[in-house]
Amino acid sequence: MLPEQKDYYESKAKNIKVEEQLTKKINRKTTLGEIVDEILAAEKKEQEFQENMLQYINSIIAIGIHHHSLDQMKFMLVHANWFYRREVGINQYDFCPAEFALAEFSFERGVENVYHEVVSAKIPLGWKRDALETSRETHKIPIEHPDGQSDFAFMYTQFVKVLESNMTGDKYPPLFTTEDLVPAIESLLRRMCQAAGNFISGKSMNDFTIYSLEQLFTALLNAATKDTTKNCSIPFVVAKHEFGKDTFCSATGLECDFHRILDSSQHCSMSIVKRWGFTICDHCCCYLDIPRIEGVHYPLSRPYFNSPNSGSFDIHISNLSINDYSKGERHLNEWCK
Repeated sequence: MLPEQKDYYESKAKNIKVEEQLTKKINRKTTLGEIVDEILAAEKKEQEFQENMLQYINSIIAIGIHHHSLDQMKFMLVHANWFYRREVGINQYDFCPAEFALAEFSFERGVENVYHEVVSAKIPLGWKRDALETSRETHKIPIEHPDGQSDFAFMYTQFVKVLESNMTGDKYPPLFTTEDLVPAIESLLRRMCQAAGNFISGKSMNDFTIYSLEQLFTALLNAATKDTTKNCSIPFVVAKHEFGKDTFCSATGLECDFHRILDSSQHCSMSIVKRWGFTICDHCCCYLDIPRIEGVHYPLSRPYFNSPNSGSFDIHISNLSINDYSKGERHLNEWCK
């Protein structure tokens, strides 16, 4: 081989090697096969989302305080139960919905305008055992319940009707749920949007924003107790733990008609969104000088229906509250240590 030819092929081989190294660097993957650049981009996107969420929550509360209208501001709470969770990608899941509840919450009126559905969704072959086990261990809703709602387009229409009265311009208000439920709510909305898209164009997940209920609770609690704590901010992890205690989990009369006859009312989505509202009120109302009303800011001391369990419910909910001022002050001192 002539020297000129040898130099040509050596140069070509070198260029190919450099290109391979660049390509390998660009397409670096983790041990799970995930592309590193995609992970970094997703992390950056999530960080920006969290920053926007905190900015929104803090700004809306600041506006409410400035205009003395915090008690009238409405927040949308959403909860969902499911039959099974199916992995559809790396860290991506599809939840088969069993039940959900959407509600408006304000300090002035408590929880109201609750939209609740027991869902009847087709269970794919191979997933019935998981669905039965989840049902038995939690919400007790039968799979493919004959009286359940199966029309996701209808559910979409009813869902957005609740949101429309609280729109800002052409945007729906954010939906608040606990952080562990975000994937389930996303999956529910995706099903409804896909069904509605068959009849109404332009419906997508981008229409909805899902924010952390724990972050909202933390911000409201800090705003309510600002003067009492002498500018001592209650940490998110402390507020999240306090919210997760679910103080009113044993209260009856909050559940839907279906769960009213079962021994699983604490898992009912309707009951849970109401308890979330009561929990926020229980921690904040006394510091905001909002008179607490039975049935609005805390559960009725006696259920209004003739339930087989009503006879055992003989504890006045007011005694369960940790929010008379002296107790609240003690809790604040503990949180701020």
